[in-house]
Amino acid sequence: MSEENVEIVRQAYLRVLAGERPPLPGLFDPEAEYHTSSADPDAGVFRGIGEITRAFREMDATFSDVRSEPVEIKGNGDVVFVWARISARGAASGAPVEWEYAQVWTLRAGKVVRVVEYLDRAEAVRAVGLKE
Repeated sequence: MSEENVEIVRQAYLRVLAGERPPLPGLFDPEAEYHTSSADPDAGVFRGIGEITRAFREMDATFSDVRSEPVEIKGNGDVVFVWARISARGAASGAPVEWEYAQVWTLRAGKVVRVVEYLDRAEAVRAVGLKE
């Protein structure tokens, strides 16, 4: 199951890079949760497709030309670790920004039920139950 879940997450990133916006139709469970990093000044938990959609619309209002590319993807059963590099521009200023972050995806029956963002790679790796 781990490799199937890794491939589902990899394909999700490819869909977003091709222009789709999260939550991706058919991929997220209707009751899915999206947890932004606790280090984010606007940290929060978004529950359900409507709230997750709103969270990404708010991000789109803050940043333009957003590209999130996976650097590394590892699975452990129903949980998938992603280390990604994001680049964007400030929507108002046009200033370029770039950072790296982790996501921990939890899947059940091929559907995303939870995504948690981390700025600390080691913390995310531990959350997945993997070792560096």
